[in-house]
Amino acid sequence: MIPAPSKTAPTYGDPQPALGVSLRNASVVFGDGPTRLPAVDNVSLDIAPGAFVALLGPSGCGKSTLLRAIAGLQPLHSGELSITHRRSLRRDIAFVFQDANLLPWRSALHNVALPLELMGTPKSERLAAAEAALHRVGLSDALKRYPAQLSGGMRMRCSLARALVTRPKLLLLDEPFAALDEITRQRLDEMLRDLWREHAMTTLFVTHSTSEAVYLAERAIVFSPRPATILLDTPINLPLLRPADIRTSVDFAHIARTVFSALRPSNPGGNP
Repeated sequence: MIPAPSKTAPTYGDPQPALGVSLRNASVVFGDGPTRLPAVDNVSLDIAPGAFVALLGPSGCGKSTLLRAIAGLQPLHSGELSITHRRSLRRDIAFVFQDANLLPWRSALHNVALPLELMGTPKSERLAAAEAALHRVGLSDALKRYPAQLSGGMRMRCSLARALVTRPKLLLLDEPFAALDEITRQRLDEMLRDLWREHAMTTLFVTHSTSEAVYLAERAIVFSPRPATILLDTPINLPLLRPADIRTSVDFAHIARTVFSALRPSNPGGNP
């Protein structure tokens, strides 16, 4: 069971304002000359502090590349990227990959404490923060377990706790739940939505799932096949509090249909 926010739950770190992201005519190109491969083409967008935005598009379109550029892991070929209020790249921005990437020789507690250890945080403080983060994602009983002793869903929760332990102001997630079964995935979506509301952090979430995007986000951006350009940028006008059964509502279905229509490839032949 993944716990809901509680006044009695342990806390970690100090609240920080969320970051805003702005891209102007941003392009990413791999290689040069005959091997030149454009990945992102002239993308401009603004993401308000505290927003939850889903990024969708066909496989290989460049959405993950764009996410890495925002994280500072991939340089832009041209254009501008600005992030408001950023003070520390290591503390303010966290990245969750599709693979949990846990160190097999470290327990869950010490995996989650690793970012604070690399920052030089005293041992007692970083372990207390890691324990609180694991509690928040429902892993209080797994502190001493190693990655091989955790299920796929538990490993992803551990990875998410590791990202949250520094109290980031911008959380970037690249299809973190894609390999999980549908029930586990929906539960983790619900947990992530609660964490976003609790910590008010700007969140960018790459996914191939229309349903996941509509449930999680306040805004969906759909990209074209490579090189990525924006095909659709639409708000998701659903209640802030989203119970699991909202996925069966008429409003949810209408928004999902709009996003899905933008994702469908063009049909040059004009046939159904």
